[in-house]
Amino acid sequence: MGKRRTDFQVSPKKKGRNVPRVSAMDRFYEGGSGSSQQAAGDAKLVVAVLPHCTIGSVYNPAFGEEALDVVIMESVKLYPNPTYMLKKVMKEFIYDDSGMDRNSEEVVVDDYLWSRGASFVYVDKKNKDQDNIGYNSKRSGFYVRRSSLKDLIMLLDELMKFRLTFYGEGLEPLDALPHMHVYIPELFGVKIDADEDEMHCPLTLLEEVPDDFSVFNLPPPVFPPRNMTLDIDMVSSEEIHLIFGGNTKPFQEGFVLQRIKLSKTGEEFFRVLKNLSLKNMETATKFMKEIYINTLKQVPIVIRLMEGDSTASFPMGSLKTFLKCLEGFENVRIDM
Repeated sequence: MGKRRTDFQVSPKKKGRNVPRVSAMDRFYEGGSGSSQQAAGDAKLVVAVLPHCTIGSVYNPAFGEEALDVVIMESVKLYPNPTYMLKKVMKEFIYDDSGMDRNSEEVVVDDYLWSRGASFVYVDKKNKDQDNIGYNSKRSGFYVRRSSLKDLIMLLDELMKFRLTFYGEGLEPLDALPHMHVYIPELFGVKIDADEDEMHCPLTLLEEVPDDFSVFNLPPPVFPPRNMTLDIDMVSSEEIHLIFGGNTKPFQEGFVLQRIKLSKTGEEFFRVLKNLSLKNMETATKFMKEIYINTLKQVPIVIRLMEGDSTASFPMGSLKTFLKCLEGFENVRIDM
């Protein structure tokens, strides 16, 4: 169990450092160490909210029959990192906030979040990213149903306030509350005002998605934590096989309705649609859009072309036309 502090003083430094003379020091700061968010104007906790899928219940009933969003976080030039070991901090926060008796009641953070339509996610070192999505190990975050999004942001603010007074067991004391830079799409209709909402952390609202933030930064809220992939196997210039991979289980009901068959190769499971004709392009693109919208609920998906000697010899015009039907969807990434 960690400790709570009330003095907010910086912990003593270790002895034996090579301390320069004052005359050799070129920068002076008010407050904590020079690496704290108060010392550097570009130090911040960046939070970006992005749409993940249209129906969250495909992953868990707790998400409900509504849109599911991902809240992605990264600490920039903040030390200590206020999101480090955040799940442990959440557990202690729940004990402190609820008044539960830790000697007789066990806090389960996942259950606490599920009851609020949310789940915590990070890039586990054990996750080998076998589908080469490109997860970002510097980031963590939450999945949350749209109706609970603002409550989740407020919870994050409360967690940062709690973390300011909680340290120990691998957690170093914070010098100050992190300055939160938050992006929420305007179309979501979620309004946050630091004063009206009585937030503890300084707040800056961003008008654009922060650089390099993407729905592909974090794995989805499912086990195994793998995104959807679609590999295209070209039979000819006007006929293709569609191979859906990653974790297809949340979407099995829709695949069955579309008569997209299950296939097992070694330890891998795939959903395969064979011999899709591109001769009638209107029919083919309509079918593909129906799969993405109704079966896959517009989840993040990476589309790739299977490599091979025969594939290289096929004209690609029809395939490129076929894939244009998905270009307007922001969660589709075409790696070709």
